[in-house]
Amino acid sequence: MHRVLAAFALLTVPLTALADRVDDWARDQMAKNHIPGMVVGIYKGGKVKKLRGYGMADLEENVPVRTNSLFEICSITKQFTATSLLLLAQDGKLNLEDPILKYLPELPKTWTDISIREVMQHVSGMRDSSFNNEFVADPYKHLASMPIPKPKEAWSYSNMGYWFLGRVIEKASGLSYFDFLQKRIFNPLGMKDTHPNTPGPLIERRARGYGWDPKAKQNVNEPILTDDLGYSAGGIISTANDLNIWSEALKHGSILSAASRSQMLSPARLDGGDAAYAEGMSSIGYGLGVFLSGTAAHRVEKHSGGWADASAQLTRFLDDDLTVVVLCNEGGWQERAWVGEEIGRFFIKGFHLPSWNPVSDPDPAVLQHLREFNDSVIKKQANVSLVTDALAKEINTSPDLASTQAKALNLSGAQFVQKIPQAKVNLYLYRLTAQDPQLLRVDLDANGKISNYDIYPLPLVK
Repeated sequence: MHRVLAAFALLTVPLTALADRVDDWARDQMAKNHIPGMVVGIYKGGKVKKLRGYGMADLEENVPVRTNSLFEICSITKQFTATSLLLLAQDGKLNLEDPILKYLPELPKTWTDISIREVMQHVSGMRDSSFNNEFVADPYKHLASMPIPKPKEAWSYSNMGYWFLGRVIEKASGLSYFDFLQKRIFNPLGMKDTHPNTPGPLIERRARGYGWDPKAKQNVNEPILTDDLGYSAGGIISTANDLNIWSEALKHGSILSAASRSQMLSPARLDGGDAAYAEGMSSIGYGLGVFLSGTAAHRVEKHSGGWADASAQLTRFLDDDLTVVVLCNEGGWQERAWVGEEIGRFFIKGFHLPSWNPVSDPDPAVLQHLREFNDSVIKKQANVSLVTDALAKEINTSPDLASTQAKALNLSGAQFVQKIPQAKVNLYLYRLTAQDPQLLRVDLDANGKISNYDIYPLPLVK
């Protein structure tokens, strides 16, 4: 099936465009990541510079992707949630410094120190441990047993936090979340192809979502990120052209006041003044619903989105008046966070992706401790003295899975790249030697113990 899809994607590209770097890039990504269908939109000054659909929107019905196909945008939804809160603040109906409990008294009283702004910036301390369909059925059921969040100690991405922000919007506005978006954003801007991802009603041109089964070596149907679960954290579907309309409204001040827009683009700070971490290297941090990166000459504002059945990226190059939209119907596309920059460099002179070149390691013991711990996990005899209690508990809960993951982690060629102070935590970044570039992130707590480690794909530069 995969070979057929790749061939179809190739055949849909006119011969005159075969040399186009974006077409080459799209075909490479689709082949490598088993993506059935994709739309790429590049807009300069709001006008289409390139807009093309590739592959299939529905494999079972043999429906090709159209340039106006609707895809799940997943966490790009968070931009609309943040903007809604800023609009309500402009209306005087809430203050971003208000405690979230002012609007949601159902939350545990121990969460009283958490402000709306801190939730928007992912520095509230809320975790996603129970963010699933059971959570939606009773969102307050498990909260009392969760650890008490401590704001501004670390940057920690939270879908749960943004889900609750939707409830804040409803309480402050008197409208449902999606009705507020329709009234204040979609209708005024003319975004006619942007809707809640409702599973029941038929929505014309909606792409079907898939995952990849490595054993069967074929795409499989995956459940959608519904408007109930995704909600204000990820429950929207849209098109490339509608997201360009949205980007133009943000870039040129037709939706927010200058003061509100400035807040949106101001990176979060932790206790002590450290910038809240997002990606490292080129990262400036996380604002209100947007990642901030790039350089002084080429500022980047972006957000990716992903679920089991879809992946998306919306990137705005603020100083170059360029917007890049990439939407696809394959879940788990790990490189999606960088695809806007990968494409943007084709159109922006002087813009380059970060190099992540190795430098001298100031703390070699950190990597050595990770190697020792990883080896012990492989043997299912985890040396918990090297890690925090929380990480040890996570590893010991699923020792077989942890051992399999540890075997797949090749640390032999790891090279130090960067150390990032984050309040009480230090983040260490290492480049891994692999067929495709990867970045290893290790979090070290105030006691010198490993609290987390993970691998992220780096952008492919050709």
